[in-house]
Parts: sequence; structure tokens; C-alpha cells
Amino acid sequence: MDPLGDFVPGDRSQLVVMETAEPAGAWCAVATSDEALRLCGLVTPGLLAFAGASLVPGPALASRCDPSEGATVWTCRLRSGLEFTDGKRVDAGDVLASMRAQGDAGSALRSKLPPEAFRAWDDLFDGPVPERAAP
Repeated sequence: MDPLGDFVPGDRSQLVVMETAEPAGAWCAVATSDEALRLCGLVTPGLLAFAGASLVPGPALASRCDPSEGATVWTCRLRSGLEFTDGKRVDAGDVLASMRAQGDAGSALRSKLPPEAFRAWDDLFDGPVPERAAP
């Protein structure tokens, strides 16, 4: 929403941003308020991101994402050398775990939090990914 992640505050090491209210939380999976979503956008990169002020998506965590015929399945390739702030390597399993925590109807987090906690995901994707029926 805001390109503040690219902002350099002159010779200062800290940038202070004022909002209309304090975010209720900082875990993006359950963010619903504008304040929380803005915080998520500033500190949590996605697979793709908008380039500057344009609406053209470009690489962020992923170097590229390719859709299947009909765009029902996307295959994304992560950039090499990605690390968490503690220096641990980011891999596809980390991305998958984040997606499952939010969108898998059977995930441990989905079962422990109230259904409205995932409202943003559910609104965007029409609910959690249904559990697969046994063959």
C-alpha cells in the first residue's frame, strides 16, 4: 500500500510512521484493519510486489511465478539467497507453511483461532482451501 519500505530517512536509522490507530496485531494472516495491513505491507514481503507506484507486479521473494493453463495453479521460483532476519535460509517449505497456516482448513492455527480471524484470507479466496476427500 505504501512504498515506505524503500524510504531512506536521511541520516537517521529510524523512520516513525503515524497512523489513525495502533494496529491490533502484527501477524499478517489475521490482519483486517487498514493499520495492520499497512504494517504487514511494510515488514513482510510477498512472493510478488508492485514496482514503485505502478500496478505492475514484479519479483519480491519469488524471482518469477508462472501460471498453469487457466491460472488455477501457480509455480513460483524463490530468489536465491533469501534469509530471515536471524540469518536462517528461507526456502519453499517456509512459504508453504505460511500459506497452509492461513488457507488450510485443517491447519492448527485455523482450529485455534476464531473463524473471523482469517476474514481477509477468506474474503480474498472465498474461504479456506477445502480439505481433500479420501480417495
